[in-house]
Amino acid sequence: MKWPGWIAATVFVAVATGLNTPQMAALDQSVFRGLAAAPAPFLSFAYGWDLAGKALPTLGIAALVAALAWRAGRQRDAGFLMLAAAGAWGVNGALKLVVERPRPPGMADVGTFGSSFPSGHAMGTTALYAALAWLLASRLQRPGARIAVWLALAAWLTLTALTRPALGVHYFSDVLAGTAAGLAWVALCVSWHARSMGNECQ
Repeated sequence: MKWPGWIAATVFVAVATGLNTPQMAALDQSVFRGLAAAPAPFLSFAYGWDLAGKALPTLGIAALVAALAWRAGRQRDAGFLMLAAAGAWGVNGALKLVVERPRPPGMADVGTFGSSFPSGHAMGTTALYAALAWLLASRLQRPGARIAVWLALAAWLTLTALTRPALGVHYFSDVLAGTAAGLAWVALCVSWHARSMGNECQ
C-alpha cells in the first residue's frame, strides 16, 4: 500500500480514536450548524443524492462495469472493481458492529441501516468511484486528463460528505472516517491488482 493509502488509514484511526473527545464533538456540531443554514433546495438534492449512495445502486454499478470489463478481456480489472466495491461494504458492516455508535438524534427517515460509524454511504461510494477513477486515470496519457478525473472524484466525495450530515443521518466524523476507510481499502485493492498484474507478466 502506497503513501495515499497510509495517509487515509492514519486519518481513519485518528478519527476513530478521537470520537469521544470534545474536539470531535465540536467539529460535528459546527458542521451540523453550518448545514442547517443551507438553502432548502440543497436538502432536496441531498435526499436524491442519498439514493445513489446506497449499497444496491453502488454494487449494481460495480457489477455492470465489471461485467463490461470481463467481456473486454480485462478480468483482473473486473475482479479489482468488485473487490473494492463489495469488500468496502463488508468491511464497513464489520466496523459498524465493532464501534456501535448511535445515530444522531432527529435524523431524516431515509432507510438507514446499522450504527453510525463509519458512514456506509461514504465508504461505499468512495471505494466504488475511487476504484473507477484509478482504472480510468491509469489509462490516460495526458496529465491534465488524469487531474480532471481526480478532481471529479473529489467533488463527488465532497457532496457525499455534506449530504449525509445535512440529512442528520450521520455525524461529520462518521463521513470523514468512512471516506478515509474507503480510500485505504481501495489502496489495498490497488496493491493487489498491481501484484497480480506483475505475477501475470512473469
